[in-house]
Amino acid sequence: MRDCALDLQLEAVVRDAFHLEAMSRVASCLESPHRRSQVCEMKKEGEGVDGRGESQEGQLRDPIVDGGRGNSMITNGRTGEDADRRDWLVASEVGDWYVGSPSMHGEARVAGAYGRLQTEIDGLFVSLFCSGNPNGPRCAFTYCRQPYGSDRDLIASVRADGVLEMTTSAASSGRLHPLLGCEFGGAFDRFRAVHDFIGHVKPAFGFDLDGEIAAWRIQRRLHSAPAQWALATELYGVNCARSLIGEAPELKAQLLDLNVYPQSDGSVSAGPMITNSPTR
Repeated sequence: MRDCALDLQLEAVVRDAFHLEAMSRVASCLESPHRRSQVCEMKKEGEGVDGRGESQEGQLRDPIVDGGRGNSMITNGRTGEDADRRDWLVASEVGDWYVGSPSMHGEARVAGAYGRLQTEIDGLFVSLFCSGNPNGPRCAFTYCRQPYGSDRDLIASVRADGVLEMTTSAASSGRLHPLLGCEFGGAFDRFRAVHDFIGHVKPAFGFDLDGEIAAWRIQRRLHSAPAQWALATELYGVNCARSLIGEAPELKAQLLDLNVYPQSDGSVSAGPMITNSPTR
């Protein structure tokens, strides 16, 4: 019989060694602020860089939380009135759950799931932006509050220039995320960069709720089961809450139940399934 405790210890050692190597590669490949950010950073405070924008749906967007992505202009198609009603029911329930739930960052299993997500995100960040391929995409973190005017602008610019510019969470006056590091180029910055590239630039999905959910469905395939629970909160939960309250919500560490779905009576099962959440 295999020693499960030893397996877990070996897995942690391998994971930590990989993470240290990944971080050394990240530090060596970060791009200097690109042309857009250089122009933006030369503007005086109050000259059009106020830190907020308004999306096509009238929702206020916070460029620091949203990585300076700008407004939502792309509308991702739905599949009919029934799907429209079902999606809204799910989004409404999930948004209510997120807004009404406390952050559980002190829970060991929540912290563990987020730790796994961070490790896997860092691996993706290295493979995307630090591959050593001179023709590969690059990432530039910046203090410019809004390097892009819209989702269309971001997608077109990155596809044309090969550089993704991401407003650092360090530009905020306080810590944005309770578990993911918010320093310049830190874990939360890398998480948002990977999400924008994989979930929006590659498939050309917009920043509206449909686009964010479609991006989640793509990105979840790249992660292990524990990381998916944390990812569901960060992508599905946060964006449903934003759609519900009309602005970026307070960020929390939670584990959204991946079995969220409409029931036969039209209700939705959603909630932080802490007792049943994965431990590995």
